[in-house]
Amino acid sequence: MDLQDANWERFCRYHVGDWYGLWTPYTLDGVALVPWQCIRSFQRTADGRAITHQNHYRYANGRQETKTFGPYTPATTRAVFVEASFSLGSPAVTDATPFAFETGFRVAEHRVSLVARRDAHEGWRRPPLPGAGSCWQCWRTWRDQQACEQTKLLWGAA
Repeated sequence: MDLQDANWERFCRYHVGDWYGLWTPYTLDGVALVPWQCIRSFQRTADGRAITHQNHYRYANGRQETKTFGPYTPATTRAVFVEASFSLGSPAVTDATPFAFETGFRVAEHRVSLVARRDAHEGWRRPPLPGAGSCWQCWRTWRDQQACEQTKLLWGAA
């Protein structure tokens, strides 16, 4: 199996599915801001040749939205996947183009990832909420929705 196919199989085996969790943005000074709920859904097509990706957000003010990414294929997937971690990002940093980088780690059915993002016109910021700039976000996700709900109660973030 070539490297691209092996990477694709690891993506499908370890990361496909629905991940329930919280997205916590941080200011440039490292102060945590108000988190919001998210379901990150990675679904493999019936023929196995692509993965669709949707993030379903629910904010503290009750607003909900869905953002769609991809589809991803073996040829277009720039991320590197191993059994317990993954990394992906923009191929270059320039003033004229957006930059994003995500790295994550998985243990059993739990996963955490960190994202840095810089918009070409607005500088370092946090998506998708408007407001004061920040550059880091942290995902804490679980495959099991019930485990996610119990953990949010412990964090006081329900």
